[in-house]
Amino acid sequence: MALDRAYINYEKFEELTERNVIYVTKMKKSLKYEVLVDCMDMSPEGKMEYREQVVVFRKGCISHIARIITYVDIKKGKTPKLVSLLTNDFDMPMETLVAIYRRR
Repeated sequence: MALDRAYINYEKFEELTERNVIYVTKMKKSLKYEVLVDCMDMSPEGKMEYREQVVVFRKGCISHIARIITYVDIKKGKTPKLVSLLTNDFDMPMETLVAIYRRR
């Protein structure tokens, strides 16, 4: 399930996870979370290609563990920008998750 980034609801994300529904959504910059794991894939030139984090969001009695994929979005004629996606899938390749979000 690809969701619009205006939709951030940890309770709903946890419910989807418990029902084995995979989601991917663009992250808001203001979200608060604790980083559990942080890895970065670099190009041979030393530039970041992907950053992968495992994080936990806490709100009230909800603790939701998720994966953040950050990548450089390069669009022809535009300035490259960093985009962060939030997902509950820990197995799918980062490139596949980015493609799913782009095709939403």
